[in-house]
Amino acid sequence: MSGSALAFKYFPSQFWRPSGVNAEFDASQANTATQNQRALLIGQITSAGTATPNIAVQAYSQAQVNGLCGINSMLALKYAAYRAMDPFGEVWLGPLADNGAGTAATGNISFTGPATGAGTFPLYVMGVSIPFAVNLGDSATTMATNATAAISGAIGVSCTAAVDGTHAYQVDLTSMHKGLAQNDIDIRVAYRGAQNGEVVPPGVGYTITAMSGGATNPTLTTLLSNLGVQLFDYIDCPYTDSASLNALQAFLSDASGRWSAEQGLFGHVFSAYRGTFSARTTFGTTRNDQHATILGFYDSPTPAWLEASDWCAAHVIRLRVNPAQGVSTQPLNMLPPPIASQDTPGERNTLLFDGLSTFTVTPAGQCQIDRSITTYQQNASGQPDNSYLNTNLLFQAMYAARYISAQMTSQYIVPGKILVTNGTIIPPGSPATTPAAMLASVVGIYAYLASIYIVQNVQKFAANAYATTGTKGQVLMYLPIDFSDQVINIGLLVQFQQST
Repeated sequence: MSGSALAFKYFPSQFWRPSGVNAEFDASQANTATQNQRALLIGQITSAGTATPNIAVQAYSQAQVNGLCGINSMLALKYAAYRAMDPFGEVWLGPLADNGAGTAATGNISFTGPATGAGTFPLYVMGVSIPFAVNLGDSATTMATNATAAISGAIGVSCTAAVDGTHAYQVDLTSMHKGLAQNDIDIRVAYRGAQNGEVVPPGVGYTITAMSGGATNPTLTTLLSNLGVQLFDYIDCPYTDSASLNALQAFLSDASGRWSAEQGLFGHVFSAYRGTFSARTTFGTTRNDQHATILGFYDSPTPAWLEASDWCAAHVIRLRVNPAQGVSTQPLNMLPPPIASQDTPGERNTLLFDGLSTFTVTPAGQCQIDRSITTYQQNASGQPDNSYLNTNLLFQAMYAARYISAQMTSQYIVPGKILVTNGTIIPPGSPATTPAAMLASVVGIYAYLASIYIVQNVQKFAANAYATTGTKGQVLMYLPIDFSDQVINIGLLVQFQQST
């Protein structure tokens, strides 16, 4: 083989006559890097926040986020919820201003008295414990005033409190943001129960009017269009209205969005939906998107938009290590619903056939992932289709596509390889390659992916994959990838006998 056949990219060996050693380095076979996996938290900011709406910004600390978004804003609280699960990953914020056409949610707490004994009133707003002292003889008006002060001083509560102008015994709550999502701000008393010392002082009565009236979430289209080509593998969406979810579905579309062959940017949406069992099954059947995973729950004090961040982060910390790793039993920070409101195994099974992911609660009161699935349920013909059932599969596909792309780019495109037809003799170190040689490289790459359990069945892959040429300079490959599975369920048939 002549020296001119070697694949020098810069060293002009044929035209170089000085003595000495001239070394050119080729890293085309050394690239083992993978894409950094970013999370994007979408949420509303207050007027006190300094972030520019619809422009993503990287988050570094809670103090910085509070300044960007406003203390107790939706997005600041979502960041806190995310960091409680994933303290290390790269996080960006997708700040949104309230929709000008929207309305805020309102609710109230009315008190009766006087108190016939002293104690502590065990109030909760958004799952945050906000107890306030009740003294013997306190009137309803006094209790309303004290409750207002306690709520106003609480951290982690995204609503304001004021004594009602007409009824001094009533505390009016108003969400800090406008939008449908704000109706999910929960108000309750003695959430942890008498067994944990939470009892209403004697003589004190109360009535809760749940938050309602919030309408019109912000639109996502401008924020999404401003993301450009920045990669975001995990997208935390606080909204489950059809307009928001449809915008994200189009954004990630296989045909024209981030999962299309032209873009190859990928990404996945995580969200949470609150509703009764029937409401959740109805909602689940309206969605059909392989790029969205939505947790269904009912009666937890945690707002759905806050749980979306917890749900997202719970996946990140598992899938970032290995996208094939199962997420079942991964703990969640969501506050558990009362036992009577927790789903039965049969109900969870129904939800999993209606496109919603499920959770369980341990005897110790810890919520944890039961099963994580996408909302994809039917193919284009309207027939049942479980091709994209498990959330893991989408992340395995992302990892495999990116790794294969990076390796092929490093080995063939960056060095400027010359493409010749199959059958051409290609000596080692040559600047040329063939479709068959490139396919052999892909088989080797696939074997590596199998060694870390992203894919499986290397021999079957090698036997069925093939490569051909397209237009001038184009190589087209068919890659029958077989992704690995997760251990989700173990069925035991226990047959017993009695000894004679």
